[in-house]
Amino acid sequence: MLELNHTNVHPVFVPFKPKSKKFKKRMEIFDNNTLVINKVKTKHSGLYSCNTTRLNDTDNSTISISYNYLTQVIEKDVISELPSGSLTDWRKYRENVLEPAALKLDDESLEDQIAGLNVTWSPWSSCLCGSFKFDTRRFRYAYPYVIVNESDQLAPIFPTQSEWLMDFYPYFASIVMNLTIFYEYERCVEDCVPDALEEDVDYKYEQSVYLPEGSDTKFLCPESENASEVLWVINEETVLSKSPNALGTGASENHVAVDMRDELFLTAVRPSEAGIFSCIVDMMPIKKITVTIIPKSIFLTKGA
Repeated sequence: MLELNHTNVHPVFVPFKPKSKKFKKRMEIFDNNTLVINKVKTKHSGLYSCNTTRLNDTDNSTISISYNYLTQVIEKDVISELPSGSLTDWRKYRENVLEPAALKLDDESLEDQIAGLNVTWSPWSSCLCGSFKFDTRRFRYAYPYVIVNESDQLAPIFPTQSEWLMDFYPYFASIVMNLTIFYEYERCVEDCVPDALEEDVDYKYEQSVYLPEGSDTKFLCPESENASEVLWVINEETVLSKSPNALGTGASENHVAVDMRDELFLTAVRPSEAGIFSCIVDMMPIKKITVTIIPKSIFLTKGA
C-alpha cells in the first residue's frame, strides 16, 4: 500500500489523489511509486509524506514506514539575481561566503538543535549557444540548504532563504538568509556549433601588430592569472591547443603555439600566419590582436 500526502501547512495532512482534477495535469505517480510534478509552481511548496507498509519477515507483522519531504519552489524572478560564474568563481563564493556561514552555524548550534549547512547540485544543462562562436556553455545550480538535527527521527531540511526556516528557527535563518543559489557555467562543445562570430562582440583590449617575416614574438592574455579556462583562437574559428614544447625542438615547425601558461608564441612567422588572434578568459572575450606580416620581399625591394 502506498499513501502520498501533500500539505503546505505543517500539522495538516491532506490525502493526495493522483486522479483528481486538481492534480491530474500537474502530478502523477509512476509504477515505481515515484511522484512527478510537472511545471511546478510556488503553490506546490509544502510537506510531502509517503507512507508505506510491509510485512515483517520474522513474525509476519505489519511494519509502517513514513518518509517526509519538505519542499519549497523558487520563483523565476529570483533566478536572474543569482551570483554566477565559472568554477573559479564558485570556489571563491564557497570560500568567502558559504564556509564562514557554515562555521558560524556550527559555533551557534545548541545542545538540542544542531544546524549544518550543505550544498546539493542540479544536473548539468544541455550545451547552449551564446553570443559568439566560442561562447558555448552549459550550467548547473548549487543549492545551499540547512539541516537542523533535533533528534534521530527529526532532521528537517530547509533552503537557506526559506520562510519556514525563518518561522521555525529564526536564529539559524538570520545566519544564512543572504545565501543564495549559485549559477555555475562552463564551456561546452557538444550539440552547439554556431555559424560565425558576431561582428559586434566587444573585447576589453584590442591591438594591431606588424611583424617582419621570419620574426619571433609572444603575447600574454590579460586577466588570465586565476582563470579556470583560457582560449586562444585564430581567425575566430580555430582553437589553439596548449603545447608543453612551445619554444622547444620542432616548435618552429608549427610557427604558432600556446604554452602551458597560456602565452601565445609566434615563431619564424610567415605571411600565412597573419590573422586575428583572440584571447577568451572563462568565456569572456578579453583581447583581440590583429597581426599583419610584412613579407621579406618588401624589405629587399624598398628604395630600389
